[in-house]
Amino acid sequence: MYKKITCLAVLLILFLTGCSDGSLAGDQRDAVLAYANPMTDNLVKGLTTGDYQVFSKDFDAAMLKAMDESSFNDMLRKIKTNEGTYQTHQFAQATTKNKFIIVIYVVNYDRVKNVNMRVIFTASEPHKISGLWFSQL
Repeated sequence: MYKKITCLAVLLILFLTGCSDGSLAGDQRDAVLAYANPMTDNLVKGLTTGDYQVFSKDFDAAMLKAMDESSFNDMLRKIKTNEGTYQTHQFAQATTKNKFIIVIYVVNYDRVKNVNMRVIFTASEPHKISGLWFSQL
């Protein structure tokens, strides 16, 4: 019986330490949002107006290569066809992973609500957008 309890305790500790997600709170979160929110606003403004230059303004070199203007236009068509017209976005969570900051916003469109928009930022300065993913909650 003692071995079973010890085994369960070890598994619980491993599970809990493995679940650490690097969530940011307080001053750390505020410092991230000071640069993440304006860059995300540019990204959203570019998406809503169809302006690639505004959309990609804060991208790092790898992101510029991955999301060229043609890819941007394809993404816009898919969003307009599937989700509809942009309505709102709001901050949900900020976490760290490796050398990146992940900021999650919840986006609402006229046809689809609660879409996760994960914007990945470089942790080192100057902060740049290094990734972008959308997924429905």
